[in-house]
Amino acid sequence: MVGTHLPVPELRDDAYRAAWTLLATDPQLTAICATTDEHALGALRAATEAGRRIGDDLALFSIDGTETGPHLNPALTAVTTPFDTLGASAVNAALDPSGVAAVVRQHPLTLTVRHGCGCRP
Repeated sequence: MVGTHLPVPELRDDAYRAAWTLLATDPQLTAICATTDEHALGALRAATEAGRRIGDDLALFSIDGTETGPHLNPALTAVTTPFDTLGASAVNAALDPSGVAAVVRQHPLTLTVRHGCGCRP
């Protein structure tokens, strides 16, 4: 199921059901990328109940990076978005009367590797 995209609302239980669907459809699935840590929690529950071992036979990571990830077992690998920096940049652009601040700005993401992806940091 390489490249399978399964839309999930912002609810942990929906992510749980979606992960069950993925795992049932492809028992050899090797990774799940969750768009939020909440989704990752749902996927973690489904994978654990399905007998999969996160970080061993199934990688799990999120594109969120909240304070939850490091406290899971195994700890969740995450791509972290600098929301505080993005927000400040947006406010500055909106308040700049010259329009100079409206220039496209890049804000790098941070990859925090933890055991959930199967890596040993």
